Amino acid sequence: MNEWAVDSHVHFHKCFDESLFFDSCFNNLYKVKGGSIKGGVLFFTEGKHEDSFSYLKSRREIGTRHNGKTKYKIQIVSENLLQVNSIDFEKCLLIFQGYQIVTKENLEVLSLGTSERINDGNTTEDIILKVKEKGGIAVLPWGFGKWYGSRGKKINELIEKYKNEIFLGDNGGRT
Repeated sequence: MNEWAVDSHVHFHKCFDESLFFDSCFNNLYKVKGGSIKGGVLFFTEGKHEDSFSYLKSRREIGTRHNGKTKYKIQIVSENLLQVNSIDFEKCLLIFQGYQIVTKENLEVLSLGTSERINDGNTTEDIILKVKEKGGIAVLPWGFGKWYGSRGKKINELIEKYKNEIFLGDNGGRT
């Protein structure tokens, strides 16, 4: 019961119903290992026009049940970390701030756990170095069109050059 489920590529858009979003997060993350995990971790990966982390940081409670009681309570743990406590599940989610950056080569780099936004349009190598400078985790998320052809060659070069400094992301839908 000491394990945590992690989703390292999460988008929370303004059009999402907050309560439904957290209902889904708790339901999906707690299905891992038959519900025997200790908690869930979400890494937000916000694009250049998104700032959902700051929005959630300004909230203290989300959603009400039919009896008028709050479903989720939000605590600020640090500048780039929130804790969401579920009244129904008696469990918590940790949410780390982070960003999705589009590079000059039209690849993506995720900057996980950072509170400072890095601008789009720099080279992939520059962005990886800036993420590391800011104390974040640099992730190259998998995408079929981005990992083949000339961009795939660039990805292979980056993996070789930064093999001990970057992470590779994949989606959970593949078996």
